[in-house]
Amino acid sequence: MKNLFTLLIMSIILSSCTDDNNGLTKALALQNIKACDAENPVEFIKGIYVGNMTYQDSGTSLTELGYIKKLAKKGVLTLDSLSSSTQHMSNHVRTNTLYNITINPQYKQHITKQNNNIAYVRLVSRQVQEITSITLKNQVRAEVMVNFKKVKTPFYDKLFDNSTSLKTRQDMFTEAIGFSKSNKDGWTSCFLKESL
Repeated sequence: MKNLFTLLIMSIILSSCTDDNNGLTKALALQNIKACDAENPVEFIKGIYVGNMTYQDSGTSLTELGYIKKLAKKGVLTLDSLSSSTQHMSNHVRTNTLYNITINPQYKQHITKQNNNIAYVRLVSRQVQEITSITLKNQVRAEVMVNFKKVKTPFYDKLFDNSTSLKTRQDMFTEAIGFSKSNKDGWTSCFLKESL
């Protein structure tokens, strides 16, 4: 009887020591979200022509050139006019200008990939700041409230921000992230590639 009483007391003590969130801590959630964002970032990328490119003085070409000129004025890239020609249309004259565009070295860190003469640059992304709360839905599901910061790169221009998940967000925002628990991986919020 004494052993049964001791066993009962020990189980009560052990159960009181387990955490309220079934092993999902703020530190673990933060580490997981950072790993997920590194693997599959929430961001918006835009293609920019580099090298020699001809722009027209009308339509979408003019809009794109306006964006390129803003970046050149900020010192993000170098824009050199090489030559210009006029083209007579049925009701107007169109000017075509050949430019050489180079992204300045200190801003190349924002290039996510390059394909021939198109550099894909990050305009905006999110950066995790802190975990504010963890709500356990059941033993294998949880909702984590996370504060994020919206990070705009020097390439950012609202006109070209077509991101669905970041465009309407304030510079600081809170988002609920779902977590699930499995026997193999423990608590996760995304499917990360396994280490080789």
